[in-house]
Amino acid sequence: MTLLPSRTPIARDATPNPYSDSEKPMKRQWIRTGTGTPPILLGILILVSCLLWTSATMAEGDGWKTDFERLCGYTDIATTLEPSKLTELIGECDLLLERLQKLSDPKKKMYIFRTKKCRDLFRFVLETKGG
Repeated sequence: MTLLPSRTPIARDATPNPYSDSEKPMKRQWIRTGTGTPPILLGILILVSCLLWTSATMAEGDGWKTDFERLCGYTDIATTLEPSKLTELIGECDLLLERLQKLSDPKKKMYIFRTKKCRDLFRFVLETKGG
């Protein structure tokens, strides 16, 4: 039987280990990118920038919806409006129809149909008032 030479303890081996091998606490290790930023923060930054870009582009393209809601909101009180206001609303409906024709929105046909109905109502009220 051969005995292996015993190892002489080094200073770091002299400190007792309070944990057994199964009880060692897990160390938090970040996988670092080349710049030293944790990937979670990098992912959050990318997500926030995508959301801001998407909301900015949607805000630019949805201006016609506010015009649509404003114009068709006048249909409830169309009979009480002055003829000059009715002709103004008819002109704005025509401009909105031109904008809607250029859209690539799948609901484009529905908004065009409803805008035409609003314009036709304004025109009918204007004709019945004799304007």
